[in-house]
Amino acid sequence: MADGKIVIAVDADAKQAQKELASVQKRIETIEARIQKANTMRSPLVEQAAQLSVELDKANAKLLEMQNSGASTTSIAAQKETVAALQAQYNQVQSRVEAYDRQLQSANYDLEQAKQKAGELTERVTDVEKAARGMAKATEKTNK
Repeated sequence: MADGKIVIAVDADAKQAQKELASVQKRIETIEARIQKANTMRSPLVEQAAQLSVELDKANAKLLEMQNSGASTTSIAAQKETVAALQAQYNQVQSRVEAYDRQLQSANYDLEQAKQKAGELTERVTDVEKAARGMAKATEKTNK
């Protein structure tokens, strides 16, 4: 009778570990999808920030050239406005890139934790299954 109770307890523990493992695996899939989506959204913003950076560098170089060449104050003021507008655009896009970077950092941490938990559960399931097989063999020997 005691052997039956142990086998049932081991079987229940294995089923619970399997259930937890399935839940963690689903969480891993969800996190991976979230990471993929964030990367997809981030990529064009990174390209846009790079393009704006180039345009901003050119606009700043032109402003410096205009200031050094004695261009009219009106044209220098217009170029300063262009530089300020480009800087504002760049800052806005870069801010969005950084927001995605924070999301990705958080998601990657969550993914690492979930994978670690899945590994622990897999080990637990394996250990419980080994114990159940050992218990079954011991029960067979005592029944003979």
